[in-house]
Amino acid sequence: MPGGTRFRSILAGSVLVIAVFATVASSSDSKSSDGVSKGIGSSDATRDVSGVAILRDGVESSSFVYAQVVITNNSSKASTYFVTVVAESPDGLTRYGDTIVSVTALAPGQRTTEKGIFLKDIPADAVLKVAQVQRTSSS
Repeated sequence: MPGGTRFRSILAGSVLVIAVFATVASSSDSKSSDGVSKGIGSSDATRDVSGVAILRDGVESSSFVYAQVVITNNSSKASTYFVTVVAESPDGLTRYGDTIVSVTALAPGQRTTEKGIFLKDIPADAVLKVAQVQRTSSS
């Protein structure tokens, strides 16, 4: 396998494992006031996520597309985050793909900017939305 194909295969496998975990864990899911799921998190952490942006890296024929988010731990304990970001058409009728951005052991008050890769082609006019924010204690 060429290096890029192998990398994408390994990445796809890793994302699949995280996605399965997130899906299974969200069976007792509840939503915040703005409709964002909190998954297995014990409280609504949607205000911890901001600055959602789409990033493109590489040449058009082999470009990678990422969702970038800023996560600020507004809780009193070190926390682990799983943030699900979806790419949709501007009218919301077509879902192009999703990705999970994860952060482990973010200290109280600490901020980080992280990204998750989309495994499908995402059109230039896509709109990103946060679908789920799971925050659990890291201790």
